[in-house]
Amino acid sequence: EDERQGPSGTLAIAFPAGIESLDPALAYDQISWPALRLVDEALIGYDEGTNLVPVLAEDLPDVSADGLTYTFTLRDGLQFVRAGEIVRPVTAEDVVFSINRLLRPDLKPHPSPVGGYFFGNIDGAADVLDGASEGASGIRAIDDRTVEITLEAPDRTFLNAMATPFGSVIPAEAGFDATDPFADPVGTGPYYLDMHDPGERAVFRANPHYWGDPPGAEVIEYRLSVPSETMIQQ
Repeated sequence: EDERQGPSGTLAIAFPAGIESLDPALAYDQISWPALRLVDEALIGYDEGTNLVPVLAEDLPDVSADGLTYTFTLRDGLQFVRAGEIVRPVTAEDVVFSINRLLRPDLKPHPSPVGGYFFGNIDGAADVLDGASEGASGIRAIDDRTVEITLEAPDRTFLNAMATPFGSVIPAEAGFDATDPFADPVGTGPYYLDMHDPGERAVFRANPHYWGDPPGAEVIEYRLSVPSETMIQQ
């Protein structure tokens, strides 16, 4: 029987460079992604192997017989958290916003590197990528907890794209035009960002309002820009 009462201790990890971005629409490197997975979550993810599992969704999506429409239902009671404090509940509209944000050409400081490649098969995505529409017609909030995504053609890799950090759900008020909207990120993950000294150090603390099982460590410390010889000595 597991008698662990909650997270404890500190896990320190050294990296040879800094965190490039904590914006899930932009980050695409081996240091930023692990940090994003601490703070932000997608509708689905992976188990310890290669199997897709529900994360913010209460189950894997229902898929229509033609393979075009995916229906996700959010877990009940999900909360966005910043600095250990609840910001507000997560809704289906946040999912719609987060995916459309990946497609927006006016995202600052630059568009997502994978918006069109990973998510361009969503019905109406081309209109967003071209700047002709603010939202794809194939992404709809049916109610507060239900999201329907329709593709232009069947794509067996779509769920794999949704399971990446690019598929993270963020609050709709994050917007499109902030140079670094995730300097103080809001997320649903098992940790929240406690402090970030760019290029030097980042500290993540266990989220007291996390919807899932508590993580093992109370604190995860990123030691950044550490030379390889120093890593060995430490």
